[in-house]
Amino acid sequence: MTTKIKETATHKPTCNGIVKGRPGKGRVLSLEQRKRCYASHPMTEENTFRYKGRAWCKKCRAASRRRSVVKRLAEAKALAAAKAKEDRKALKEATAKATDKPKPRKAKRATTGAKKAA
Repeated sequence: MTTKIKETATHKPTCNGIVKGRPGKGRVLSLEQRKRCYASHPMTEENTFRYKGRAWCKKCRAASRRRSVVKRLAEAKALAAAKAKEDRKALKEATAKATDKPKPRKAKRATTGAKKAA
């Protein structure tokens, strides 16, 4: 990709007619401005996924997307587990009300005093 660097009337450098800015600010940058991505991988034409203001190489972007997918899955799993727990509790309460029996109490253990008397 060839870029033509010129200046605007206000003496700001432009890249193909677009005013250059800092990386990550949504402005088109030339490869000369971005030698390395955020993770210090060298930026080449082959591994750069898009010529925008984001300095991510293909490897970093793929890893970032994987991380966000894993995070979303974990959140969904936690929500499902909480809902299942609530459902089990509600079912247990409903069955307890339906049977309407008091819970059986545990038999009390013999005290040591009773053993000594015997």
